[in-house]
Amino acid sequence: MSRQAEDLLNRSLKDASSLIEKKKYKKALEKLDKAEKLAEKADRLDLVCRVLLQRGAAMVSMDKPDEGQVLYDKALEVFRTSNLNEHENSFLQFTLSNTFQKLARNFKKADSVENAENCYLNEIKVHEILLEKYPDDEEPKTDIARTFDSIGDLYEGSEPEDMDLETEGQYYEKV
Repeated sequence: MSRQAEDLLNRSLKDASSLIEKKKYKKALEKLDKAEKLAEKADRLDLVCRVLLQRGAAMVSMDKPDEGQVLYDKALEVFRTSNLNEHENSFLQFTLSNTFQKLARNFKKADSVENAENCYLNEIKVHEILLEKYPDDEEPKTDIARTFDSIGDLYEGSEPEDMDLETEGQYYEKV
């Protein structure tokens, strides 16, 4: 990918993010379409993944969390099946993890516990993918435990039955 095309793609992503914050979703989605075409043309899975994440965030902001989750799942699948070099893989893992952490914190502040929990569960999926790719690495195990602890914090002061059974089982199994 030429430097000029990469700059255009990054500018499109930045512009889309700004438009999402201003709730100008139609224009934001147009920018994301442009960015996605550039990423696909360049055959850059890491950039396709970033576009999917940002489009997912737009859907969630538009009160379409199910559509957002579908896009997050696609981004996670791109990450799972990618054969990126170490630098690209590391950057993409960082981007995925941080995106889900940031979304979870924002949902927690907005008292949307279920959406925050879903974001944390997406973050766990990132670390599980890393465990599949690098089974001897201990860091993803620690990150999974930390993330489940964050899920537990969502329910702090709540009765245990407030946490759905599947999440509660995962929480106690992994921690």
